[in-house]
Amino acid sequence: MPHVLGVAAGELGHPVPFGILVESDDARRHAAEVIAFSGARAGSTVVDIIPGAAYWTRIFTGVVGPTGHVWAVWPAGAAAYAEKGKPALEARGLANVSAVLDPAILTLDKPVDLVWTVQNYHDIPNKGGEAALAAFNAAVLKALKPGGTY
Repeated sequence: MPHVLGVAAGELGHPVPFGILVESDDARRHAAEVIAFSGARAGSTVVDIIPGAAYWTRIFTGVVGPTGHVWAVWPAGAAAYAEKGKPALEARGLANVSAVLDPAILTLDKPVDLVWTVQNYHDIPNKGGEAALAAFNAAVLKALKPGGTY
């Protein structure tokens, strides 16, 4: 049985769907420890912004389970990166995942528990400098529930 957060998947209150974990990469990326650090749990709403090949999106889908939701969001400035990642993620048919191109940075109808990005934050000021970084941070903070994590 796959393990997430250092416990058997069944102990999370729901099964982790087969194929969600990318076990060959999990040890190298310390996935269980990173997810534990994130605070995501069953029922959480998570945004994986600029998700690349959606490695973390696929892990979060098992962690949040059927009562949670994961948004894989490519902002307008990263739309080119969605050309491969978005269709590949949609082809997986994950019921609790929405893959979207955002016309701005991060536009959501409801606040979320966690906004997540990996290996992207340092690139944000490359086009637009500190103003771009400030706009990104403001959009993320606006998307969070009170007490949410970024």
